[in-house]
Amino acid sequence: MVAGRGYQLNTTLQKIANLKKSGDLQAALAEVQAALERWPDEPALLASLASLYLRLGQKQEAGYLADRILQLRPRDPRALAIKGQVATHQKDYSTALACWQAAFDLEPSPYLATRLAQAYIYTGQLEKAVAFCRQQLALDPEQLELWKKLGLALEKMGDTAAAAQAYREVTARNPNDTFAQARYVKLSAPGQDGNSVLSEVNAFLRVGRRAQNPHLHGVKGNELYQQGRYAEAAVAYQQALELAPGDPFFLAQLGFCLYRLRQDEEALNLLQQALAKRPADVHVRQTLMNLYRRLGRQEEGASFFRAVASAHSEARQLWGLAKKLEREGKKD
Repeated sequence: MVAGRGYQLNTTLQKIANLKKSGDLQAALAEVQAALERWPDEPALLASLASLYLRLGQKQEAGYLADRILQLRPRDPRALAIKGQVATHQKDYSTALACWQAAFDLEPSPYLATRLAQAYIYTGQLEKAVAFCRQQLALDPEQLELWKKLGLALEKMGDTAAAAQAYREVTARNPNDTFAQARYVKLSAPGQDGNSVLSEVNAFLRVGRRAQNPHLHGVKGNELYQQGRYAEAAVAYQQALELAPGDPFFLAQLGFCLYRLRQDEEALNLLQQALAKRPADVHVRQTLMNLYRRLGRQEEGASFFRAVASAHSEARQLWGLAKKLEREGKKD
């Protein structure tokens, strides 16, 4: 007896999901493309392909597929969520908010609630973000990511006590959440002055496995940097980077410390790695510009900026910076 279409489709989708979960994205891509030859207008397969494109960095292609799904099913929450991700990546936060709101209204879920809360924050609607988070958490207080969004919104509003309590809700439920733990320590330090924060962080780092929390070392590095203690800050950020290898934030922060210490070659290497991962980081871009000039290596900088811009469609401004460095290099 031949299995029905629904059974075959579900089996195929499960196989694709398992391949994605295992990290074999190319095999998943081949599987979904083969399935689409059989069922070319199946929204579930189109959505699966779009999500793969997102993970592979092909944002534009994912957006096209989402539009195609919405032509077939104008109220498909998966397609709206994909469009929300693409718009967020493009920093079109108003469009992203509309997409996340529509997707959540159609099919509420903890994931969509978190993304909608973040969209409120991105668009500066902090009070709305706080109200939404509290409303959803009253229904289900185990949504840890939503507690973190609540903490972030409250931080931006300047309510550090309430923000610290939100992060405390996370650590009470998951003591291993390193981000929430670090934010709680920073915000709950007496007086919030730099020395109080450092004392609190150092006390935390001496307890159990907390020394393995890269975010705590990051908080320590930030406080030391703000006090102009760049060598000590560099040590803290180096420890954070050892615990979270390749993290673009820690790469950048360590690079800034070394730049201040005039360790230019090491700073250049770190900041180039950071920009390759986050090409929109304006502070990293500007510090790299300063380094290339200070080292008299403008042409090398122009070449690097062009390479990053070629790999990231959202980094168009790097083309202009490359031309600027190239002109400066020719003058020299």
